[in-house]
Amino acid sequence: ADAEPEHGHRLILLAAASLAHAPELDPGVRTRVEARTAWLLPPDSDRSVHELAQVGELALELLSSMVEGLTEPHASAVVRTAAAVGGDAAYELVKQFRDDDRGWVANAVSTAWESFDAELYAQEMMAVRTWDTAHALVKTDAQLSALRHIPRLHNVHLTGDHHDLSRVTSRAEVEQLFVSGNRRITDVAQLAAMPGLRKIGLSNCPQIRSIAPLARPGLEWLSLAELHPSLDPSPLTDMPDLRHLGLGHPFLVENIGALPVCDQVTGLDLMSETRYMSLEGLERWTSLRALALYGATHLRQLNRMPALH
Repeated sequence: ADAEPEHGHRLILLAAASLAHAPELDPGVRTRVEARTAWLLPPDSDRSVHELAQVGELALELLSSMVEGLTEPHASAVVRTAAAVGGDAAYELVKQFRDDDRGWVANAVSTAWESFDAELYAQEMMAVRTWDTAHALVKTDAQLSALRHIPRLHNVHLTGDHHDLSRVTSRAEVEQLFVSGNRRITDVAQLAAMPGLRKIGLSNCPQIRSIAPLARPGLEWLSLAELHPSLDPSPLTDMPDLRHLGLGHPFLVENIGALPVCDQVTGLDLMSETRYMSLEGLERWTSLRALALYGATHLRQLNRMPALH
């Protein structure tokens, strides 16, 4: 492996797979192989997931023998490795984690959906969950169609240029919906009409000009990021139950004081896209109890505003 670094991981895993068939192997060699294998398995980072996936089904074979007792990050990485490899063996490996309720693992199972047959995966993997804490990640039209196989769907992340969202908006039980990377959606009225929706995130949807339909009771959490440049923020004051607001939209104002004051909001996230908007006027948000800042400029401004500390 040291002599051929470009094939090193494959050679180490081949050696590991051969240990069970070589009982007379020199103990020193066995120890070195086991030590090298322990360094690779289970994967613990995006890089190690990528490197293992290059090895293919051999990596899946070894991972399948060590699924018991994995930590949450390791289990999540195993699922991601299987998804990157694909195929029947990978599908069976992912299936071993379909009932795992840990957040990272559940989200990894959801993300892996696009790597396999959408219909079968929905029936055998996605349908066993309620998708409340973790989200069901929907990227393709095939996945969107296969949502009918998931009987309980509370939390959905829909990404991509989907025009017809009815397969999601028709689900009365959906409580959380995040729509991202959609250049076709122009109107949020269909989202506002969802009776159980309490949390909405809109990100990278550049044709959305108005959030007025969302000005209704029941909406508790809202995130807005990179929508149409002319987006009007005034409807924010007409959302009586709104408690958490995330702003990642570059509003055309000089400071937060130029935005409507949301007296009902207790938690505010100002993402990096708002870095050109000064914090001047934030003291008017008198109900604010939690503030998250993602830019150095805002942090420096906050240090100069002792009234907000």
